[in-house]
Amino acid sequence: MKRAQLVTFCMVVESESLTAAAERLFCVPSNVTKKLKELETACGVTLFDRERNRLSLTPEGRALYHKAKRFLAIEERARAQLEQDPVQGELKLGALDIALSHHLPQKLAHYRAQNRRVQLSVVQGYSLDLEFQLQKGTLDVVFSDGPIEHPQLQSRRAFQERLVFIGGAYQPALLAKSDLYVYSRQCHYRHLVDAWLQKQQIIPAALLEVECYDVIFACVTAGLGYAFVPESLARQREVAYIECGNEMRSDIYAIWRKASDSRIVQAFIEAVI
Repeated sequence: MKRAQLVTFCMVVESESLTAAAERLFCVPSNVTKKLKELETACGVTLFDRERNRLSLTPEGRALYHKAKRFLAIEERARAQLEQDPVQGELKLGALDIALSHHLPQKLAHYRAQNRRVQLSVVQGYSLDLEFQLQKGTLDVVFSDGPIEHPQLQSRRAFQERLVFIGGAYQPALLAKSDLYVYSRQCHYRHLVDAWLQKQQIIPAALLEVECYDVIFACVTAGLGYAFVPESLARQREVAYIECGNEMRSDIYAIWRKASDSRIVQAFIEAVI
């Protein structure tokens, strides 16, 4: 059952004639007849009694007419409301933990204050999972590692970020004797750290996977090893750190589907970035 079929059906009922309905719809009568037959097939009932080129509604036709009018009226109100205020609806976001904990809170609060008609939902996740959910359509915009090179996605840098070293002496010989606090292999940061270790030819005394910044900072400041953490967090906690060069850059990008022509998505991107 399609909207055009319902519009045609209601027009025939109100015009009391196929020819008159066709004139009002700016089409030929055969198109009107075709849409009526398609609608009857879709509904599985006869909507009109046809006698001597006259059409009269069946009981099923009368019931459908009243329901169709209500449906079309609701649709028209919804359309008018969207045209009047296009930035309304539901927006589903996903983001890395560093983006949610440091970069996005104030921006999302400001956006929410300016766009109360947008129902905002936010989830935290790893890069690959966020991008997978974005491609599926589960999420509308994600804040993840980038830039993204994918035929279905586009991205724009949202926040500058990089990993920095914390944990005392930045000397390969000493680091090989210390414990290194790392992230799980699902995290992009882990790949950056692994690449750095390989380049420096360092094998830590132990690799300890910890998925909590608070624990990592507590252990490192207690002299129990070293770690690579987002610079924004090191600054926020006023912890001494050492920069590791461009190889540890981990800028955060806003990513969305290329095919999306949602006004909500586009307005959000422009407002937040």
